[in-house]
Amino acid sequence: MRGPDSDLHEVTSLLEAGRDVDAITAIERFAEQTDDPTLRRELYEVVASGRASSRGFRRAWDRLLMAYTVGR
Repeated sequence: MRGPDSDLHEVTSLLEAGRDVDAITAIERFAEQTDDPTLRRELYEVVASGRASSRGFRRAWDRLLMAYTVGR
């Protein structure tokens, strides 16, 4: 099984390529696989904002990525 770092890298790569829909799918998969309830909730919130707007999705993803990186 892949680790969180490879999942985060995959999502970031998809976003940089402009593939927001694929990134949302990858985040949903990541949320389903994680055992951390806080991370799961945050990932689902990112997914929800992504369905509302691409800009909201990217802002939410950036906040989550920063929190994840700082929290490690």
